[in-house]
Amino acid sequence: MPNLYDLLLPAAQRTKVFYVGRSDFDAVRVGFVTASGAGTSEFDTALPGNSNAGHDMYGNDKFTEEERWALVEYMKSL
Repeated sequence: MPNLYDLLLPAAQRTKVFYVGRSDFDAVRVGFVTASGAGTSEFDTALPGNSNAGHDMYGNDKFTEEERWALVEYMKSL
């Protein structure tokens, strides 16, 4: 997962391709910035070993968008 917000999405809605290698923090979605840039490489979740399908045991598909953002904000406060 590129960030905490994506972790809370159902697997089918998660980001499929993103860039890794940056060290600047995305404080909104709680993770590293995933835009392309110098020193980054593409991370494709369709490739073997790169799956982003795990962590659905939390009932992610039942959360509303508002509930997801409330959870992200709560976890920021911990």
